[in-house]
Formats: sequence, C-alpha cells, structure tokens
Amino acid sequence: MICPDTGPAVLAGTRAIQAGARGETGMKTKKEEYIDKMAKQLKEWSSSLDELESRVAKTSSEVKAGYGALLKDTKKKRDELSHKLHELGETSGDAWDALKTGVEAASKDLKHAIDAARDKFK
Repeated sequence: MICPDTGPAVLAGTRAIQAGARGETGMKTKKEEYIDKMAKQLKEWSSSLDELESRVAKTSSEVKAGYGALLKDTKKKRDELSHKLHELGETSGDAWDALKTGVEAASKDLKHAIDAARDKFK
C-alpha cells in the first residue's frame, strides 16, 4: 500500500511517534536515530525529485512524455519509502529490525530511480 501523504505530515507523524517512544533519559534510541537519518534522506530525495520534475516541466512535450512514466515510478518509490518509514516509527521492541530491512531496500530503490532519472535528463 502506498502512503498518500509523503510530505511533512508523514515525517511529523513519525517524529511524534519517536517523541512518545523516548525513555525517561530523553536520549534517542537507535531506532529513533535511524528514523531521523532516513527521514532527512527522504526529504533530500523528495527535493531532488521535485527539482527534476520542475526541470522536465520546462521542456518540450516530447521530453515530458518520455519522462512521465519514469517520474511516476520514482514518485511511487518515494511514497513506498515514506510509508515504510512511517510503519517503522510505529513498531516497538525488536520488531523494528525486521522492518528496517524493508526500509533499506525501498531506500536503495528510490536512490537508484532518482539517479537514473537524473542521468537520463542530462
């Protein structure tokens, strides 16, 4: 399932989950640090994707048509990563280790898709 809201609301929801999960020490757990790192990376990739989409929008309709499917696929991968990251924030205990693998796979897929789109547009 693709999370329809990939922007600040998802990241804010993840941060709220993190804040509620902190122990009495107020120190971040390994899970929280990982989610923060991945949320920052997701935000950077979203910006890159937005920038690429903006550049494509300024081109001819032929170029736009050629990039339509690629951009759509890349956005889908971004949405999947956002959804997995949100799920990871909701897990407790050791269950997050199992979901972390899915987040890492989705992260690799998104990075490769953005790199491919960027390379194709050069």
